[in-house]
Amino acid sequence: MRDRNLSQDQAFEEYLVYQIRLFEYFQLFQIELDIIEGRYQPRVLAHDPVEIATTVRIFLTGIFASMMDKPRKALNIFDVWVALYPEEWKPEILRVWRAIQPAVEMIMEYRNEVAFHANKSLGEYLRARGNFHENRGQVIQAMQEFLDLAARLMKAQGAIPDFEARLDRTLTKNFPDQSPEKLQRLKEYFVKG
Repeated sequence: MRDRNLSQDQAFEEYLVYQIRLFEYFQLFQIELDIIEGRYQPRVLAHDPVEIATTVRIFLTGIFASMMDKPRKALNIFDVWVALYPEEWKPEILRVWRAIQPAVEMIMEYRNEVAFHANKSLGEYLRARGNFHENRGQVIQAMQEFLDLAARLMKAQGAIPDFEARLDRTLTKNFPDQSPEKLQRLKEYFVKG
């Protein structure tokens, strides 16, 4: 968390970016499951499905990290959740952040050295990859805790005041030249959550 003081409009717009990332995460996760369970049998070079599932998992971890990033221009959903959701959600949001923060540091290092930005040093690249895998249990637990909270908050999305009116306003502001039909399709994408 960066403890930013976001306006409701800023938080809402970032929330929509987060929703896109969360949907991408779940879609890639489904591909990983399909590979592991044999429903999808990719053929790439001489690599077996387990190796390909591992590649998908690497990028899943990068997407996961991008939902709670540190740079000023990057998304951190915890700040957004605190700003958007009613006060009664704040203790649970902060509890989950504190619980997963040590693993998030490891996930960020993995994302930076392996998943999204490859360290050009083979030693550093493999060290980061090995550290991540040695602590995989802690990472999986943190990811699961985050995703459990994300699912509960998605179900409670109606608790965000004026969700649909804000959505209309945000889409119109960001895409003023789009037709009403295209704006409606965008709106449906976010509402279906």
